[in-house]
Amino acid sequence: MRLSRARTGSKTKGSQARHPVRAPGRAARNELNEPFVLVIDDNDDGREVLTDALKAEGYRVESASNGAAALTLVRRAKGRPFLVLVDLLMPRMDGWEFCRRARAEPRLALVPIWVLSGAVVQRPFPASVEDVLLKPVDLDALVKVVDDAWDGM
Repeated sequence: MRLSRARTGSKTKGSQARHPVRAPGRAARNELNEPFVLVIDDNDDGREVLTDALKAEGYRVESASNGAAALTLVRRAKGRPFLVLVDLLMPRMDGWEFCRRARAEPRLALVPIWVLSGAVVQRPFPASVEDVLLKPVDLDALVKVVDDAWDGM
């Protein structure tokens, strides 16, 4: 997975986060009970790229390689996700099943879910899905989704 930037003059590696209030290294953003973005993707490299990009923006990020691992993580985590980014095609429990089960989980029932997909999906999405980010994920679009979810908490 690779991330792309559509705009010129965007933040580059090594520059400060756009949101000084949520900048990495701030004690309030690193507390274990702080809300987090949950990234679910079986592709290790893709998951790492998304996680690193969001951490660079100052967000706490937790990740899992499939839906079952994500549900376990959420049940055990301190804090709760304020946004879920989930790939559809994964082993063990795919994104479709995760979306269905998420609404039965008290810590996920009202959390917005965005699907990550490398292809246009013909199947209708569950009602729990807000929208889709197509892979390769545009970094500016990703950050806007996360910023909007944070602001909507």
